[in-house]
Amino acid sequence: FWARWNAHDRETDANLRTSISRFEPLVEFRCLNIDVPEFVDICRSANVANVPTLGFFSFGRVDRLLVGVRAADVIANEIRLWLDTS
Repeated sequence: FWARWNAHDRETDANLRTSISRFEPLVEFRCLNIDVPEFVDICRSANVANVPTLGFFSFGRVDRLLVGVRAADVIANEIRLWLDTS
């Protein structure tokens, strides 16, 4: 979850790129702009209150949220942990 006006989202995007190439196709990555009116309900149902937020979903359900900028290795580790417990 991101917003165009939030400069921290660009840093998160750069840090996430490594994990995208490492974990696809095991993980499906999606990007959702919180300022798009059609996505307001999704943000509410996922309890997204701040950006950047990485949401981990299984079968349409939120498993966990990772809020704030994280280093690339931290993101990769969080994805590995999530895969191991899903």
